Amino acid sequence: MRITYIHQHFATMDSFGGVHSLIFSKHLASRGHELTVITSDKFLPEKYKDIKRFKIYGIKVINVKTNYTRKLNFTQRVLSFIKFMLVST
Repeated sequence: MRITYIHQHFATMDSFGGVHSLIFSKHLASRGHELTVITSDKFLPEKYKDIKRFKIYGIKVINVKTNYTRKLNFTQRVLSFIKFMLVST
């Protein structure tokens, strides 16, 4: 089955943040599913930040640039999430 997983905070084992989405994605890929993850660049390690598309653990990853930081106020965060949603589609 082909699966597109949209997750703004996808992190790899060598980045900071929770890796639940990575573990879930690895599980789906190991079962033979063709998995594509669309994510932002904020939780990826530096080596992946400038790469638009890469593959890790059999998972295709599409990296979308965002301006999200924890310092954004509520309105700015909402706008950042909307931008990610629009760019991801």
